[in-house]
Order: sequence, then C-alpha cells, then structure tokens
Amino acid sequence: INLRRADGQLNEFGNGVDLAVLEFDLDLIALETPQQSWETLCDALHTQCHAALLEDASLATLGKGTRCVRTRTSAESGDQILGRITATYQVQNLVRREDMTLAPT
Repeated sequence: INLRRADGQLNEFGNGVDLAVLEFDLDLIALETPQQSWETLCDALHTQCHAALLEDASLATLGKGTRCVRTRTSAESGDQILGRITATYQVQNLVRREDMTLAPT
C-alpha cells in the first residue's frame, strides 16, 4: 500500500471563501496467486483501506466528505502477475481566501 498526495485545487466559493479540494492516491499492489487473482486481492485491500480512511481522525481534521472519486487498474506479467489498483480520494474544506488554514466565519 502506498499513499501519496495528488493534485489539489482551490475554487471560488463565495465572498472571501474558497473551496479547497485535497486529492490523494492510494496504490494497492498485490501478486496474483494460484488461489486468487490480483484484482480480488487488491479489491479486498481497497475495502479495508477505505474503511480505515473514513475512520481516521487526522484525515477528518483536513476536511469533510472523504470519498473515492475514481480508480485505475494496471498489471505487469513476469513469473507472477503483479497488479495495481490506484484509488483517488478527495477531501473538501471551506477556507478563508486570505488564510487557507482558517475556516470561514
């Protein structure tokens, strides 16, 4: 499992207020086994990680509405198939335009 920051954006929301959107990617990587495909293994990891992200207190302080907005898959063949699901998440927060660390009043 690899977690990395992705693109973010600031959108005008109202009078001196912006909507900050933080994106991050979660890479879920698994080797296929004779018993299970890499897709099945990555899906199980994604389900567990998704639940943990929604319960994470630190992440909750960054904003509201943590959600998975897209997934991408890829696989590479060798002696075994190595598969990856990249899940992109977004967290949104309203911030003051002059200081992004403060909530609007």
